[in-house]
Amino acid sequence: MSESFEDGSAALARGDWVQARIDFSAALEQDTPNPAPVHRGLADALWWLGETDLAVRHAQDAYAGYRRRSDRVGSVSTAVWLSIVHKSNYHNQVAANGWIARAERLLVGEPPGPLHAWVKIARAYRLADLDTADRLTHDAHVCARATADVDLELVALAQLGRIQVERGEFAAGFTLLEEAVTASLAGEAGLDTVAYTCCDLVSACEVAGDSNRVADWCRLAEDFIARYGCPFLDAECRLAYGSVLLDHGDWDQSAEQLQRLATTTVAPALRATGRSRLARLWIRRGRLEDAAGLLEETDDLFDSRLAVAELSLACGRPAQVTDRLDPAMAPDAGRQADALGLLVEAATAVGDPAALTLAAALRRLAETTNRPRIGAAAAVADGRVALLRDDRAAAVTALTAGERLLVELDLPYVLADCRLALARAWRLADPGRAVEAARDAWIGFHTLDAAPGTDRAAELLRALGVPTPGGPRGHTTLTDREQQVLVLLGRGLSNPEIAARLHISRKTVAHHVSRVLTKLSLRNRAAAAAYTAGREWVN
Repeated sequence: MSESFEDGSAALARGDWVQARIDFSAALEQDTPNPAPVHRGLADALWWLGETDLAVRHAQDAYAGYRRRSDRVGSVSTAVWLSIVHKSNYHNQVAANGWIARAERLLVGEPPGPLHAWVKIARAYRLADLDTADRLTHDAHVCARATADVDLELVALAQLGRIQVERGEFAAGFTLLEEAVTASLAGEAGLDTVAYTCCDLVSACEVAGDSNRVADWCRLAEDFIARYGCPFLDAECRLAYGSVLLDHGDWDQSAEQLQRLATTTVAPALRATGRSRLARLWIRRGRLEDAAGLLEETDDLFDSRLAVAELSLACGRPAQVTDRLDPAMAPDAGRQADALGLLVEAATAVGDPAALTLAAALRRLAETTNRPRIGAAAAVADGRVALLRDDRAAAVTALTAGERLLVELDLPYVLADCRLALARAWRLADPGRAVEAARDAWIGFHTLDAAPGTDRAAELLRALGVPTPGGPRGHTTLTDREQQVLVLLGRGLSNPEIAARLHISRKTVAHHVSRVLTKLSLRNRAAAAAYTAGREWVN
């Protein structure tokens, strides 16, 4: 090979992607009898630089060149690369399946080895069938150990860990993931392995809804990104972090992360997913036109369908939800649960008895996945169906179970929605409890600045004979997190107790308490408690 190719390979190994691109491009301009490795090296450099479309074109040229020379190793490894990129960067399952099927056929009759293991890794990558994914990845891990292939071992460990997290086995899964990422960042493996394992870890944090863990690991990933680039990993981190913040009620920070992701060109699928989740945030805040504008520019991914369905509900068009959503098409259990939950809500809104079948499907999903969040969604769905049947005792039982799980999971928006349904269930049997649940729902929505939810809770409170403040949102000078801290101060919680409730550090709590007191011109915590006590909606 030419000197330019050798220089490009050296630049690639040390993570100098710009120089690698220059050298490989120069090598292509030379008359080389075997350009396939040059195209492949250029594809790798371009992917790290975030030029994914061009990287794919060069990888396809590399594959064609390898096939012309009957280079099985080059052909299969490039097909594996293309399969993973089509699945991760584009969410193009059809293309990914095609490439991996071709790789499998090229290995027919060959003795098992690391190349077979990499094909199994690619086949199992983000596969919805967790049993098959686990079996394939376990086989790859066994091969890695037998052949002392550290890159293969760490990728397999990370993938096994993510599969366990998908199954709800969080502790065991994160143990494997964190081992794999730590070893990768320590230099035990190549830079591609660092990116692969980090992406698996941050996406698993999103699955688990673990705000602290995703924040910690995204910070470590930022150090790696600052040194080596990798726009795809940066986009994956922003999507995971922004999504977890959305779930946990830190909506201003979530919007910042998702808005920055919305302009990325490195991963069209991640950009579309980020825009869809930002749209769901705007829907919950009542910014329906902004949400609709975002959804006009998204691809027809499942996340986009979820957002469109939520927008249809917010606009009072529940019948359209059924037209948009097929839970069987969901790429994973979490989004399947989201779809079933929206379908139950839409069906109960129009009195459709199909809600019973949908809620039963969600309950079965909760039982098979063992994930608390899906269990909470199933309980809320059961409560909605019981209300539809006018079985208020069953509704109270189911919604109370859902409320308990949602408190533990710290999912404030869904919790407020659950409490609003619980208030309706209590309304006839125990008006006092109905008022309490409706007031808690109002506080939850109001703290999030979720205007439509706040209005729904206020309407129910008025129907129960309890006045609520009108006009603009209270505490306009306080951030969402500061308002949460103020409410907990009013309940007499100490800083350690607030830290535990909000899943933040004591130092952060102290900072928030100080800012709350300063902004509201309050002398101390007792004054803050008195301030909240003087407002019926807080208590």
